[in-house]
Amino acid sequence: RQGYEVFPAENGAQALEIVRAQVRVLNSSFLDMHMPDFTGVELYRKILQLRGGVNLPTILITSNLTVELEIEVRASGITRALRKPLDMDGVLQSLRKLLNECA
Repeated sequence: RQGYEVFPAENGAQALEIVRAQVRVLNSSFLDMHMPDFTGVELYRKILQLRGGVNLPTILITSNLTVELEIEVRASGITRALRKPLDMDGVLQSLRKLLNECA
């Protein structure tokens, strides 16, 4: 966890419940593009609605990062996308960079 508090979710519906319960403490999110009930982009849009349109710095994780998906990610407001497989050092570096950029 490297000093970060983590709120894992099994699916998009569970992630939305976590956002509702932790809206004041969340400062970033990692979303998988392919979940059982939503895509990562769909979930991000729902999170924005819960936050009254206030951006949540977010990294989308996907194994299939296409040009089309990169365009969709940028248009949605998601901060950046990472390609799977991930290594923990790269994830932590991306999170630190994200938090520094959005501070």
